[in-house]
Amino acid sequence: DVWIQLDRITRLSQISDHEIDSMVRMYHLRRFSAPERVKMIDTAIRDHAATCGLFIIDGIRDLMSDINSSTESMIVMSDLMRWTDEYRIHGIVAIHYNKADQSMRGHIGTELANKCQYQIETTKNADADCFVMTTPKSRKKGVDGDIGWRMDEYEITETEIGTLPVELDSVGYERLKE
Repeated sequence: DVWIQLDRITRLSQISDHEIDSMVRMYHLRRFSAPERVKMIDTAIRDHAATCGLFIIDGIRDLMSDINSSTESMIVMSDLMRWTDEYRIHGIVAIHYNKADQSMRGHIGTELANKCQYQIETTKNADADCFVMTTPKSRKKGVDGDIGWRMDEYEITETEIGTLPVELDSVGYERLKE
């Protein structure tokens, strides 16, 4: 799936493979233990800090052995805060909701909710046949409205869902759309 996403990014951006290789680094860490993953991420961020503006961790839960361990959750949160502060980069992490009560999973979900700047929720809207992005929580300026989009192999198209935000931290709509 990692390489499928990289291929999709390359096709959608219409940037050459060579340019993408110099801009995007993706790592498949599934076969490693949680502590090994954290060390590898730490090394990758440190090694590329001078040219890195953003890291994305798809599956923050995979950096811990026990999602309900408050100790492990605090360690992972400390790492995230250290990386963003020490290297002055942005971080995005993905965590899934509990199906029963729609809360973020485990102690790490609680810690993320307490510390995150923006909580962005992505859901599939079956009626409109699109994905919808909402911001149920923001520590900064409120973000009103939803953004909808459809995604297939070769394009992502915007869909009108509710009202689109006019401003997101002084970034105009055209920039947000890009």
